[in-house]
Amino acid sequence: MRSFLEVRKVLVLLLMIGVFATSCKTSKQTTSAGKETNLSEESKTKLMYFFVNANKEKILGNEGRAAELFAECLKIDPRNDASLYEMAQLYANRKKYAEALNFAKSASSINPKNEWYKQLLAEIYQRTNQWNEAALIYQNLTAEFPTTN
Repeated sequence: MRSFLEVRKVLVLLLMIGVFATSCKTSKQTTSAGKETNLSEESKTKLMYFFVNANKEKILGNEGRAAELFAECLKIDPRNDASLYEMAQLYANRKKYAEALNFAKSASSINPKNEWYKQLLAEIYQRTNQWNEAALIYQNLTAEFPTTN
């Protein structure tokens, strides 16, 4: 019998697959920054494969392997904001804040309406004693998402 945590991990993985699959409907995608990316069906399939497996490895605690797989995603689509965000989280967990900051800034600039990306960016600014930058992001988050902050 599976434990509650194993079932929960599988459900989270399936949810992530569903979200990612719905974001890859057409071969010509428009990012939130307005730039179009042309990905073939084969590239979209590879991207989804690497992204799902990277998240699986992350859930299992294999952060090094997860980072390798997210890097593969970024080779296919360097503007994949979800992979950039995940890389930022992985580097922040390892206390490699310079790298985490670069990934978090990129994810947030590609998808500036994503609350999670901004929160991570603000947290990294805090961890690196960049208080003014963190405060500015928190002010913007409070204005943009008043019911969640």
